[in-house]
Amino acid sequence: MPRAARLGLAIVAACSAGLGAQVRVNPTGVSVNAMDATTVFLSFGGLRSQRPTEAFWCGELVSAAPARGLKCDPATLFGRLPLRYDQSRLASGSFTDIMSIPASVARLAYQAAERGATSTFFYVRRFESTTGAPDEYVAVTCRLTGGGARSPFSLTDVQVEYETKDAVPFIVAGGSPPQISARIKYNGTGRSTVVGLAPGPDGLYFSTLYENSGASGATARAMWVLSTDGF
Repeated sequence: MPRAARLGLAIVAACSAGLGAQVRVNPTGVSVNAMDATTVFLSFGGLRSQRPTEAFWCGELVSAAPARGLKCDPATLFGRLPLRYDQSRLASGSFTDIMSIPASVARLAYQAAERGATSTFFYVRRFESTTGAPDEYVAVTCRLTGGGARSPFSLTDVQVEYETKDAVPFIVAGGSPPQISARIKYNGTGRSTVVGLAPGPDGLYFSTLYENSGASGATARAMWVLSTDGF
């Protein structure tokens, strides 16, 4: 069964089992560095006679019934929050969590995306009732960025330089402008080779040589024509 269908069924089951769920989290989704550790401040509210327990990272969610919410699929676990990274604080009716994602977890998520999974994974906190009510699971969506596998292609920085010593080049009537070069940083899967660069009416344009997704091999030909408008 496709992942989207499995997750949809899990959500329906979780909603049926957890109509009384009260715990909320902000933000519900965060961006994660694909190659390094990431720290994010999370705020949980609506706790009623509940205390936080363990936390996990995983690639997929399943119904937590008879508990409330969605929990990690044990087959897709990436890691458990180490005690040394647990900087959470519990107050009356609220809970603050400083989620520190180790680089090892980000790497596992990246490798899963390379194998065909989506570039998102989940951080799940379990809240235990102190009055005997069902436990509750609250999930935060983590999105790989910074060159993550299967992340969208986008430009992050462009620096255009004239090959001249003058800070502001002057061009005489009928003369030719000096040669230019550009340093381009991008976010996305794989590597691209720039083979064409030219100014356009609304920005600088460049073209690439290879197809970017990697699905057809590292040297599959597919030209992209991209604009640096906005930089």
